[in-house]
Amino acid sequence: MGINGRRHEDARTVRTASTNRRNCEDRPREPTAAAVAEREKKQPKGATSEMPVDVGPYGQSQPGGFDRVKMGFVMGCAVGMAAGALFGTFSCLSVGMRGRELMGGIRKTMMQSGGTFGTFMAVGMGIRC
Repeated sequence: MGINGRRHEDARTVRTASTNRRNCEDRPREPTAAAVAEREKKQPKGATSEMPVDVGPYGQSQPGGFDRVKMGFVMGCAVGMAAGALFGTFSCLSVGMRGRELMGGIRKTMMQSGGTFGTFMAVGMGIRC
């Protein structure tokens, strides 16, 4: 048994129902026909009541679809090139490369991994937006 001789589930249900009723009373009601007509009178002629465009925290608009894909490619390219520098350095040093040959091998690995990872990030950002 729980509170006041009730089972715990019953006590929780009673408390939740009264809380929901209080929250519904505070919630604003649907606008009446008179309120809608009054709002339309105040609105300038030719203006529509469409939803506003999403605006960022400082008033700037959100980037478009192509900008997001481009940003995903650039971020992926940066991460891929960093990983390529690490893996390329270790793999080239392990086979005994030195000098120009070492730098060429590292450069090639960086470009390959940066391009690959950038492409996957661009595709992911395209799917996301």
